[in-house]
Amino acid sequence: MDKSLLEEIRNNKARLVTYIKSKNAETENEEFVRVYPQQKLGKLSSGQAQMWFLANSNQSSDFYQFYRVLHINGTLSVSTLEDAFTLLIKRHSILRTCYHESNGYLTQEVVEDFGFFLNHLPYNNGSNSFQYIDAEREKFKTSSFTLESGCMLKALLIQTDIEQFELHIKIHHIASDGWSIGVIVRDLSEFYQALISNSEVNKDLPLQYIDYADWQQSSKTQDAIADNLSFFKEYLRGAPQVHSLPTTNRSLSNLQKAKRKTIHLDHQRYEELKSFCKIHHVTLFSVLQTATSFILSKYSDSKDILMGIPVANRSAETLSDTVGYFVNTLPFRTKIKTSSTFIESVKYHNLQFLDLIDKQVVPFDDIVSHCLLERVEGISPLIQILFSFQNNEIPDLRLGNGRIEIEEPETDYIEVDLDIECVEGNGGLCIYWTFAESVLSDELVHSMTESLVNLIFSITNNDNSKFSDIKFLSDIESNLLINDLNNTAQPYPEKACIHDLFEGQVANAPEQTAVVFEGRTLSYRALNEKANQVAHYLRSEHGVGPDTLVGLCIERSLEMVIGIMGILKAGGAYVPLDPNYPAERLSYLLADTAVDIVLSGTKERDVLGEFAGAVLCLDGMADTTGYACADYSKENLDREEIGLTSSHLAYVIYTSGSTGQPKGVMVEHKSVVNYQEHIREVYSITESDNVLQFSTVSFDIFIEECFGALCQGSTLTLRNEECMQGLQEFIAFCNDKNITLASLPTAFWAQLVQHTNMEVANSLRMVVVGGESLSIHTVQKHRDCFGDTVKLINSYGPTEATVTATSLDTSLLEESAQVVPIGKPNINNEVLVLDSNRDLCPMYCVGELYLGGAGIARGYLNKSELTAERFIDNPFYREGQSGSSKRLYKTGDLVRYRPS
Repeated sequence: MDKSLLEEIRNNKARLVTYIKSKNAETENEEFVRVYPQQKLGKLSSGQAQMWFLANSNQSSDFYQFYRVLHINGTLSVSTLEDAFTLLIKRHSILRTCYHESNGYLTQEVVEDFGFFLNHLPYNNGSNSFQYIDAEREKFKTSSFTLESGCMLKALLIQTDIEQFELHIKIHHIASDGWSIGVIVRDLSEFYQALISNSEVNKDLPLQYIDYADWQQSSKTQDAIADNLSFFKEYLRGAPQVHSLPTTNRSLSNLQKAKRKTIHLDHQRYEELKSFCKIHHVTLFSVLQTATSFILSKYSDSKDILMGIPVANRSAETLSDTVGYFVNTLPFRTKIKTSSTFIESVKYHNLQFLDLIDKQVVPFDDIVSHCLLERVEGISPLIQILFSFQNNEIPDLRLGNGRIEIEEPETDYIEVDLDIECVEGNGGLCIYWTFAESVLSDELVHSMTESLVNLIFSITNNDNSKFSDIKFLSDIESNLLINDLNNTAQPYPEKACIHDLFEGQVANAPEQTAVVFEGRTLSYRALNEKANQVAHYLRSEHGVGPDTLVGLCIERSLEMVIGIMGILKAGGAYVPLDPNYPAERLSYLLADTAVDIVLSGTKERDVLGEFAGAVLCLDGMADTTGYACADYSKENLDREEIGLTSSHLAYVIYTSGSTGQPKGVMVEHKSVVNYQEHIREVYSITESDNVLQFSTVSFDIFIEECFGALCQGSTLTLRNEECMQGLQEFIAFCNDKNITLASLPTAFWAQLVQHTNMEVANSLRMVVVGGESLSIHTVQKHRDCFGDTVKLINSYGPTEATVTATSLDTSLLEESAQVVPIGKPNINNEVLVLDSNRDLCPMYCVGELYLGGAGIARGYLNKSELTAERFIDNPFYREGQSGSSKRLYKTGDLVRYRPS
């Protein structure tokens, strides 16, 4: 460009800007044709039509009204104020417009006789009681509009003192929006001031709302709208149609009771934020919108956030002073890329928003109709979260000598789940979070607001942060999630092997009954001696030692328990091989473990097929004479001599994964030893207990039953098959055997307690359920059957975490509880809820459950890649801190903390 021309442009910059604005205004005005006052009857705008439908179909129609209270200190003329209102309504024809429906067609009509009057409650020398004034306020607030006739504005003036007034104003939403409220208050002030000073005010407007509605419904505008709908369809392709924030009990109503939480950003942080925006040449709106989207992303564990942005939709400058329902909502999509910096994201999404603004003429309902696949009752279509920003620098508005202070009462209802309003003004920033209390909990919203403040502090102190590095949880909340909620550390004999605990009970009470099955029993001494003989045999004949895998394929019997104890005492790890497994599965397990020997029985050995290794038949091991290992020593083996430690394997149990071949989970002695601490503390097992052995040996709940009894000096009673024939048979078995504690599948117990006429359980004191979700219905049925005489424990945990990792005593649940939590971590267990980036999920948010602690398995047998994938380094490991686990197990289960 020529330098002289460039200099001339610079010197005439102000004139050029004025010229461009004037040409733009000419272009804008060419689009609008004034039809009023010649035409007083016309179509409704899209927004009006939607508002008419909502107002006529909803019982809470007063929700669709703007309600403001103007506080005025000073003298005031009631008659002059009423005249000012009359001039205001004459100026804005939309305030004196009524609505008609005929044969399915909606029309609006501007009327000249609008019948406004100012309701007035005088001071009466203070004789009005507070109760009377409150009643008048409520009466006015709940009064309704008749859309078919009458004025769309109502006012009540209450004089509360000699020079103190409250001016209550209600305007139907079909005739107004948030922008219009400011216009109305400004114009009312101007008319009042003009009347008391006998000056003139221009009452005419370039355009009335009916002109805008006529333009919007014109074929030219409708064609432009249709052209833009394809953009929105592509823009919203793949976007979430419902947000993923944790919800509570959503009702089916379109309107929800509302609550509000407010963030007041202190002056220092507000100034830091403004400085941040200035340095990076970005708007405060863009920064707050991106920051809010990031918080919503974290709390919903979604990188795709869809929110509605209300826009003024007054593209022509000549509409800026016109009252009416112009506001439109644009769906705005924020995709969080953790590799991007915060500023990069702000600038990118700001450009996207500017592109959307060019399409603000497209009504939101048209976008919904064009893009939404289906509507869900009780859920706002497409948009359930709104975000808005407004600069609310309050002008010095007066009525006479009285300054106006505007109060915006909190809304009672909300159409969406969450409405976030950022209001800048008076040297500060407030962020209002209005939410549906039946959908989002107080605790969740409070946590999100706190996180937003932390995020603002974080980005202003590190302006080049990547999303992945941004700190938004406070130190207090992080400490809560990592430490306080995992305060489970307790000492336990971590150097011991599981059979050491059993041998301790043998020494304490050798003649106590250890195992019972179908009339036969074994004392602790007898069980120990027979297991020792098996152990000596395995070592001398087959070289079994630490981490040697030994198969166990035998039906439920005393010999089964002897075999398990014998394998452990020899230093080996037992591998349960259920005789009822399909031949193909048994063959896979034998091949994968490469066991050289299987302990079995005569009738079970046939299922081993072509197994080439040794088979030791345990038939008769429980008898006093004539069994396979009769010639071997009955003495305990010395662990140190055989090199066995608590870090060696106790067992390998195969789990059926959702895909692929079964996985062999390798569990070490110390993990099983630690689990006994949980059993002692939560189950309170003593030598007087009689524990039911219900599960097959191939499920890890068997570990709880078997070792929970034998390591505490209790009696283990093996069930028979007859007790499974019916519910009465099961309870009868428990009563006959004096069972005090049973660990059962959740589904089995749920079925059992449905029968309230079942036989009373005389001895049972505790039932532990697990394996699937426990319903609140089952808990209630349990209470109906047993009252508080039988405690019900809900347990959770994968095999990879040694039986269970968390538990809950259901007697602690409140009567109003809707779900049954999985409880709190067991002793020396650690639970972390992490998002898809393995960052901490905020409290109450859904994330994946990771387990750590003494119960975590070594890994999967012969599956190093899968082990590395599912058993990971703990990113929050605290070296030297008791209870902090180096490794975590990735469960794949989605959970969230609930308010306690």
